[in-house]
Amino acid sequence: DVIARRAGKRPPVAELVRQATACGARAAVFGLPLDGAGDETDRSREVRAVGAEFAKRTGLPVRFLDERY
Repeated sequence: DVIARRAGKRPPVAELVRQATACGARAAVFGLPLDGAGDETDRSREVRAVGAEFAKRTGLPVRFLDERY
């Protein structure tokens, strides 16, 4: 499934949790948008925060996948 984030709105954590629960997920992988040198960006920090909130709400393990290149 695709979850669209509306411009200017908070990340849709509740919808991520709902879909993970509905499909019986046992873990989650979040793409991590690092910069070309592998350093954190504003967006990657936001993804980490969303992943942490997702893990807190679901109790599921969360992994991050480097999205460079």
